[in-house]
Amino acid sequence: MRRTTPMNLVGVLVFALLAAAAGALNGAPASTDAPAQGSTLQAVAPRPAGAEGPHDYFERLVARRDFWKGLSFRPKPGHDRDSVYYTNQLAKPDDGGYAASNREPLWVTYAPEADANSERQDAARAVIPARRALTELSDAVDASAAILNLVPVPAVASGLGNGQHIKIDDEWITVVRDKSPPYSTAGRITDGKVRVTRGSLGTRATSHQAGSAVHVASNSLLNMVRFPLGTTDGHAYLFTWDAYFTKSWMESGINNYKAFQFSSAKQGGNRGDAIWMEPQLNLDAGGASNRAACFVPGRTLAAARIRMYSSPGGEQRWSPTRGNYLGPDVLRSPLGPRRGDFCIETGRWVRYWVWIEQNADDYDVLHYWVADERQDPVHIYDGLRISVRTTGPTPNSILRWWLELNTSDSGLKRGDERDFVTYLRNFAALVDPPADWSALRVKPVR
Repeated sequence: MRRTTPMNLVGVLVFALLAAAAGALNGAPASTDAPAQGSTLQAVAPRPAGAEGPHDYFERLVARRDFWKGLSFRPKPGHDRDSVYYTNQLAKPDDGGYAASNREPLWVTYAPEADANSERQDAARAVIPARRALTELSDAVDASAAILNLVPVPAVASGLGNGQHIKIDDEWITVVRDKSPPYSTAGRITDGKVRVTRGSLGTRATSHQAGSAVHVASNSLLNMVRFPLGTTDGHAYLFTWDAYFTKSWMESGINNYKAFQFSSAKQGGNRGDAIWMEPQLNLDAGGASNRAACFVPGRTLAAARIRMYSSPGGEQRWSPTRGNYLGPDVLRSPLGPRRGDFCIETGRWVRYWVWIEQNADDYDVLHYWVADERQDPVHIYDGLRISVRTTGPTPNSILRWWLELNTSDSGLKRGDERDFVTYLRNFAALVDPPADWSALRVKPVR
């Protein structure tokens, strides 16, 4: 990716307005975390001359000879796909972008001048709304109805699980899904018929008219960003990126988030884009039996951990027939052993580093470091033996890096229905960097 010069102020303002308009057209709402009347957004003292700027580290990486690929999360007009400032990088696939879905609105956007969030940053904003539109009622219901007839769009059959919450008018309703009527013997939803428990989450059961909008609770990013990589054996790779979790994430009621993902080949219809190595947000910091010592409930957000989707119990000597296994001394979920722990706090930029030495005919090697604006880099995983998958349509390759922000917990846990807001910037990948890359382990700044 070629390095580019900053655009002028007029370009910034024009592009921000265009991006904000695009977000509105795609259905992505403005953040609900607006400042009080008369407040100042992110008032920052002037930066001393010569001080490190928020994107200087990224610019230095892009200028290196070993720079391989990058995604700024800050698109600029007039830049093609070879640029880290590619104009359409956050657009839908049909528009040449890295968003995962053409069907869903864009929930990762860059328009800082139009961002009303009190913690706004010069970075892409990822929004997880508390609920999203799903379908409509096909028939009217009274307050006692235990089965709802929904207009049967595909998302009803595939997206409504047992215990999930839906909202009609002011009433929250809990889905009850099993293998008894009105469901099929396999538990499938047919003809949009859903059995429910009425008046959930402190609301009152009431009647609803046919055509009433049905919203479904949402805890996951509805349109991920998936950036293509395509690694090969015989090289070492250093991946780094920055994330900022706003205070909206505190007391989410959820224990774990699949924050990011490195995908690798697997048989099936995913074309090699299968979950493989997952940097996580452990919001309960590993639970009582495995809790990070740095975790302070009510102050820290999460422990930084990784989950692997390879199989545990590999042999001492790697073999192609067991090439999807972890080394014999490596735990899978969460990954271990750990050399150290790092706890993430809201309101700070967090910087991640993943080092992978990808070897032919041997285990690959993983190192994982994390730092933030105040905490020095912590070496969490030190030389663990892992395996990039050897099967599927793209064997021996890490296909993509995802901004995932996904959880298996589908119930509504935040009573105020606030958005979860995260900021992302400056993903960079180096190929065959120096073995001693300690000079690159630099804390982020804002």
